[in-house]
Amino acid sequence: MYGRWQWLLLLVAPAACSSGPTGRATGGQGGVTLNFGAAGTRDCSPAAGEGGAPATAGGAPASCADSASVDYATQVAPILATCQGEVCHDFSDLSTVRAFIDAPSDECCNQRELIAPGHPERSYLLDKLRGRRLCYGGRMPLNRSALAPADLVTLEAWICQGAALP
Repeated sequence: MYGRWQWLLLLVAPAACSSGPTGRATGGQGGVTLNFGAAGTRDCSPAAGEGGAPATAGGAPASCADSASVDYATQVAPILATCQGEVCHDFSDLSTVRAFIDAPSDECCNQRELIAPGHPERSYLLDKLRGRRLCYGGRMPLNRSALAPADLVTLEAWICQGAALP
């Protein structure tokens, strides 16, 4: 059985982008090897989730124009707290959330950011939670109900506003 940090390493272990059977990553204690895709590969084509949503003329995503003000401590943290468990990310620790901001996703060949402040359309976290434009894997949280649409709107608004933390 893996400890919490070993699972985190398994979930964010770097992966090679390849078109052959060598697309795998090693990480965690004990040299754990992860294979991506049925044949050990990831699909690195633009159709596999590597694209982005259109922006407005000023560069901000169209979805941010009407976003309501969001407070991390009272609105975002409780949503992220529902994404905890043995194989989930521990979002109760602010350092974990900070590590996701401006950090590239190891699942995407174009290194799309996990949380791109001001740009929910480029934030892979939202795509994973919605189960769309996935570079690898399935919708999060795994094997659990999807987050409520209102929670996703709150997370999107928080990212629109710069993903500020206390």
